[in-house]
Amino acid sequence: MKKRILSFIIISMLISSSSIFGQADTVHYKFFMQKKVQFLGSFDVEVFSGHFMEGTFFTVPEKSLATVDPDLAPFDAYYDMIEGASWGLEDGAIDNDITLRIYVRELDATTGAFATFGSGADTLFNYFEISVTEHVPGGDVIYGVDDDYYFKNDKAFTLDIPISGALTSFLQSVGLPINLAQLAFTYIVGPAASATFVGAGIETVLTNDTFGFRAIHLSKFGGGRGKLATGIEEKYFEIIPDDYLLAQNYPNPFNPTTTIKFSIPKQEQVSLSIYTATGELVEELISGQKAAGTYEVTFNAENLASGIYIYKLRTASTDLSKKMLLVK
Repeated sequence: MKKRILSFIIISMLISSSSIFGQADTVHYKFFMQKKVQFLGSFDVEVFSGHFMEGTFFTVPEKSLATVDPDLAPFDAYYDMIEGASWGLEDGAIDNDITLRIYVRELDATTGAFATFGSGADTLFNYFEISVTEHVPGGDVIYGVDDDYYFKNDKAFTLDIPISGALTSFLQSVGLPINLAQLAFTYIVGPAASATFVGAGIETVLTNDTFGFRAIHLSKFGGGRGKLATGIEEKYFEIIPDDYLLAQNYPNPFNPTTTIKFSIPKQEQVSLSIYTATGELVEELISGQKAAGTYEVTFNAENLASGIYIYKLRTASTDLSKKMLLVK
């Protein structure tokens, strides 16, 4: 009788702890690579798929692309570079199960390299787009590759690529430096030819063994020369304001970093940019859909000269600006 009572107590405690602490949500994933067929257009070919729990990661499996689809064979050097890479999600980042669709696109079958990006025709060593389907009670919510899917509790999505001979070889093949300290990851906004590079919310991470990033939201990602990444960090606070606010940067004057805080009362397209005193665009810190809430952007002006700068917050509903002083 005592054993039965003890068993009942243990089971009850387990059920109680599960309801209190909850269970990790599941991340399903599908990894695609794009091929282009003459006269027919572009097709995304599924290379592998699987699932993992938040707080863990999945690893890119060893594979010969020709066995998946002969048209993908020219991209073997790229795939060799990311083989063994870990893609993960920090614990507490999501409230529901999600499905990630990771698309590697813009690879040229002739050269095996990526198309150039932006008005400066910048060379990339990595480019991929991620769409998210969130499986909420009552149905699914789909976030396309041009949408920003933000994680909860300041958590992030991570990528760690092994530092290997395959990485060095691919960098050399596309004409990029093999010194990884000279490279960085960034968000990509817009189509390749007119793309802009946004560093807000993504941190390049280099260790003795891996090279990758930590990102607070999902959309389009690129990796290239370090100049592509703006010297900024972005934090999001789920505090819904009553009105639009653009606060005075702090500290001010500053050297070389300062924090800009702004609030928006509804989800919409947001632009936060830095200009010279004469109105010349210096940096677009934020460009994209943002959820209602309060944001803090830490801006690094290490490469700028002393002087007065203007920062502007623009949405469809407001246009706010303030001055700040950089003193070196």
